[in-house]
Amino acid sequence: MDIKNIGVFYPKTLRDLPNWVLWKLEPNKDGRLTKVPYNPHYHYRASKTNPKDWSTFDTAEKELSKGGYNGLGFVFTPESGLLFLDLDHCVDDKGMITPFASTVLTILGKGTYIELSQSMHGLHAFGFGKIPAQIRLDEKGSDRRIELYNNQFCAMTGRAICPYEPIDKSSEFMDIYNRYKKTESKRTSRAPIPPEIKLNLSDTKIIDKASKGPDGELFRKLMSGDYSDYPSQSEADFKLCAILSFWADRDFDTIERIFYSSGLVRKKWNRLSYRKNTIQRAIDDNTECYSEFVARKNEEEKLFLKDFHSKYSESRKNRTQNKSAQSTKGDP
Repeated sequence: MDIKNIGVFYPKTLRDLPNWVLWKLEPNKDGRLTKVPYNPHYHYRASKTNPKDWSTFDTAEKELSKGGYNGLGFVFTPESGLLFLDLDHCVDDKGMITPFASTVLTILGKGTYIELSQSMHGLHAFGFGKIPAQIRLDEKGSDRRIELYNNQFCAMTGRAICPYEPIDKSSEFMDIYNRYKKTESKRTSRAPIPPEIKLNLSDTKIIDKASKGPDGELFRKLMSGDYSDYPSQSEADFKLCAILSFWADRDFDTIERIFYSSGLVRKKWNRLSYRKNTIQRAIDDNTECYSEFVARKNEEEKLFLKDFHSKYSESRKNRTQNKSAQSTKGDP
């Protein structure tokens, strides 16, 4: 696919709807560029849920021609019946598509609108259909990245690799939904920590120990809100929860409470589903917590001392017997 010589095409199905905004790249508080929607009428930031902030295609296109913006955007709503499939980081510089994205597009089938994203390394596909919930999947270390929305802003480019009108893809979108939807984390079936070994550390003590532990430097950075070591803040959120899962003995409420005292707290963290899934995943991935670690080390020390004393006693007994034998030999 020659990604450098693709013409611009906006489907009439979308152009006929008054769901258009402008967008431009702006740095967020962490300095990362994000696509921000703007009201074409008054040029303030547009809401993705308020139709008064949107306009017709012609109005948005006219305002775009005046400069100051990166492109046109479209706001998808459940009422429109349109779905927005977003595949990130799936097209290389030569126009080759990753195996995962190829699989998704094969499921989606031909005949509907597909365009390159603003980075030229992602794909947007539109079609009609309904889904029970939205999908967001991004597996670290793989090319499995997919988002499927019925209620989202899309920074459009019009660089269509499939310049068709969106068509009904109900069954195809449901197939994609069923394959890639996220399931609720199942709590690990693990026996509770016996009361006799549970240390019941205070929040202050947990933070102190974590700060001085093997991941102490990383823990302190994450608590301060610095996630520069990670590709995304979501991965940093999980790592902080994973560290806390060890020191807090996999206690959900304690992890949640301490996380809220960190600099990573943001609007997304206040979403119950995201917060619950992130903490629970960290708990499920934990194989040994601090109390269990201390108990294991204490038991190993007891066994070591027991073995040492046993061997020491056996050695003393042997020395005593040898001395006694030698003494007997020396008698006239």
